Amino acid sequence: MKNQKLILSIILSFVFITFMQAQTLPKGLTLYKGTDKKEFIKQYNKHKDRWDKAFKWMETHDVATMAPGKYDIDGEHCFANVQETVLRTPDKIKIESHKKYVDLQWCVKGVERYGIVNSKDAKLLDPYRFDVMHWTANKVKYVDSNPHTFYLFFPDNYHKACVLPDNAKTNTIKKVCIKIEYD
Repeated sequence: MKNQKLILSIILSFVFITFMQAQTLPKGLTLYKGTDKKEFIKQYNKHKDRWDKAFKWMETHDVATMAPGKYDIDGEHCFANVQETVLRTPDKIKIESHKKYVDLQWCVKGVERYGIVNSKDAKLLDPYRFDVMHWTANKVKYVDSNPHTFYLFFPDNYHKACVLPDNAKTNTIKKVCIKIEYD
């Protein structure tokens, strides 16, 4: 069983690398290595036009100089929320997930810490409302952002955003959260 999982993981990695070489991610950016690659490939192939528009928008807009606000990419199918945000300690931020949209999060100024939670380790805190559900969990993996990496959070990818890193030089960041319709 262990060997089968290893072989499946190697095959999936090979398929993902081949897939990514054929696609156009925004120049100079990489996708977070812990991304659900299988789900990304599935969603990209299902709605290539949305994803390509989102990636093109990332390439053609200088988010660091843009005013905070909502920006249209493809109507309600895909839009960007540019934010200047004050980071908070992990205990002040709820774990969240979404049903209607994938979160593409990219921190362009400062360092944002993301908390990543396995859905199996979470318990529902607040019911679904306005495309967000809140959760509680004892096991949270934290990763720090950089301006060259973006993160994708699909409906089964529970997460905390806007977490203050331990050794942060500032508690404010500039980021964009692109919402890409999920189905």
